[in-house]
Amino acid sequence: MEYTNQPSQINNCIIRDAVDYGMRVNNGTTNISDCQVLDNGGDGIRSETAMLELHNVSIMGNGGYGMYYNNAYYMNVLDNVSIEDNAQGQVALGGSDLTANRTWNAYTYDILGTIRVGHYRHDGSGFCRLTLLPGTILCFAEGTSMQISFDYNAGELYAVGTEEAPITFTALNGEIGGWTGLSFTDHCDYNGNMVSVLEHCIIEKGNTYNLYIEYTNQPSQINNCIFKDAVGYGVRVNNGMTNISGCQVLNNGGDGIMSETAMLQLHNVSLTNNGGYGIYYTNAHYMNVMEDVDIEGNGLGQVALGGGDITENRTWKPYTYDIFGTIRVG
Repeated sequence: MEYTNQPSQINNCIIRDAVDYGMRVNNGTTNISDCQVLDNGGDGIRSETAMLELHNVSIMGNGGYGMYYNNAYYMNVLDNVSIEDNAQGQVALGGSDLTANRTWNAYTYDILGTIRVGHYRHDGSGFCRLTLLPGTILCFAEGTSMQISFDYNAGELYAVGTEEAPITFTALNGEIGGWTGLSFTDHCDYNGNMVSVLEHCIIEKGNTYNLYIEYTNQPSQINNCIFKDAVGYGVRVNNGMTNISGCQVLNNGGDGIMSETAMLQLHNVSLTNNGGYGIYYTNAHYMNVMEDVDIEGNGLGQVALGGGDITENRTWKPYTYDIFGTIRVG
């Protein structure tokens, strides 16, 4: 199908045994229901900037991916779609700007280009959200990333897994530093009503960071997540505020958590075996709430503090602090 919305309905069909694609749709729209796409030599279904709706579809035994979208924006409705035993994997996504709400089901996605989430904030229609369902696995190609909000486009990420079915962000090549990482930028807060959440997520093998939060208070909650095996920081927060609870930050090459004039609240957090400090505050004023935080086995020490003027009450817990600038209290 090329540059057409016909056939508008593809129902109760079997599409099989092609040398290459089972179905290829180039710049079209169609509804595919109660079909089987199987044993084709290439991808089961290939979408090239095509908006497809799939209902009760089985995609099995193909030589490529079950589904391949050259632009992630166009992956929209996948309702009761079984994607199994395809040679290259379940779903491949090219990079894209997601400018409308999307929900990604619990498949393994090979992300072949950078994903940015956000809707232009000045056109009166607000922002957009990407929702990841429990059990979703995102495998990012080298040099790619996921960025929540960009330029003047405001976006949310709602990634709430479960203990049994966490949401995973990792490198497609399986190597430490195999992708850039997950980031949130300032337009995540633009109207005061936006909420991003990370819960029961595993974020691993980023390059300079696993998670970077810059000039935003989103995600407002980071609960029961694991940040591990980055080349650089496990978590880096620059001029933001967030609550980190029940998390593990371990085996990163740099500091476990880097706070750059960022007010963090840490509850029941483990910072272990990172190559730098367990936690590094560039300004001592911003070290505030650290409840039941275990900081052990980090290469440079437990806590590093830059100088700062402490102008509010603070309680420092019994850690070893390396202090790199003058502290004034008053």
